[in-house]
Amino acid sequence: MRLVHTSDWHLGRTFIDASLIDDQRYVLEQLIDIVKDTKPQALVIAGDIYDRPIPPADAVALLDEVLTKLILDLKTTVVIIAGNHDHPLRIEFGARIMENLLLHIHGNPDESRVSLRIPDDWGYVSLFAMPFMVPEKVREHLKEPMVTDQETASKAWINLIRANQSQSERSVLIGHAFVAGGETSESERHWIGGAETVPPECFEGFDYVALGHLHRSQFVSDERLNYSGSILKYSFSEATQTKSVSLVELDESGNCSITRCPLRPRRDVRCIEGTFSDLLHKAQEYPQRGDYIQVKLLDRGPILNARGRLKEVYPNLLEVDPVGLISLATESSQKTNDRAMSPTAMFASFYKDATGETLTDEQMSEFRSIIERVDQDEREAS
Repeated sequence: MRLVHTSDWHLGRTFIDASLIDDQRYVLEQLIDIVKDTKPQALVIAGDIYDRPIPPADAVALLDEVLTKLILDLKTTVVIIAGNHDHPLRIEFGARIMENLLLHIHGNPDESRVSLRIPDDWGYVSLFAMPFMVPEKVREHLKEPMVTDQETASKAWINLIRANQSQSERSVLIGHAFVAGGETSESERHWIGGAETVPPECFEGFDYVALGHLHRSQFVSDERLNYSGSILKYSFSEATQTKSVSLVELDESGNCSITRCPLRPRRDVRCIEGTFSDLLHKAQEYPQRGDYIQVKLLDRGPILNARGRLKEVYPNLLEVDPVGLISLATESSQKTNDRAMSPTAMFASFYKDATGETLTDEQMSEFRSIIERVDQDEREAS
């Protein structure tokens, strides 16, 4: 059994103030070529197809364009699950109709459509869908009052999957979750700190787990649990990463081998540093000056209109960080840290600064509940 595993397309995303739709089209054409060359039995997309619940029109058009080539031209079975950025009802519109056309979309949890059996030379492989688990919806749907967070929601859904799992067949789980031990990037949406994580032990019994949500391609605990990673670098913290899709091959016994197929970006993401004068006058010698660039200025004094003047020679300059200014060094460092903090950690820090006291466990739990309710309201209203 051969699968191509990808995730976290985030179609419609902007990088600071730059639209990435053409960059996304560029790498998705490479994905189509990979599918054409490797001829997998299925392509699995593990969530966050879009960047927001109501995607812009050009993002919807791009998804339509890519799926048309994969399904109608290459006759490839495609399995999609919703991530936390996707609206589950919108993304699975027409799902039951499209199953006859090799397209399988899973938005909300639905036990009647939880698995797909695909044949190969040794029998069948069952693909199980675990879209992003919203605890309130899982609790209501499964009538499980003990479901309170990501971990209990995921366990409840996996228990349901196990009831449909055949011990004589190989099995693959496609999930969108933050598995404990995974390494995050700034561009992921941090939910509620540790309350959102799922322990890797939840996924015992599957031959392969195709994960989405974390943007760095990585294995968690072992190669069986794999994040394919995002198709593009969506923050400067990812500048040194190599983006890829995963080619997964399962043998007769369910042992899997994984090859990361790199994706070449239309424009790379780079962080450069130097004094204003050096960066301005040596730009013509810098071959990658058309990439998406963050500049760290080492000057000790302020530079008038530094961003505007540098943008004349670095056309896709997105951020200027005046790290050399002593008076701004602490503030700049704090801004970087804030971007990486979860809402709970940020609120706890604010509360302590404002009151001089530390949040109690009860207060932390109440704040998490509020965040969950607000997020659910936003998703349903979007």
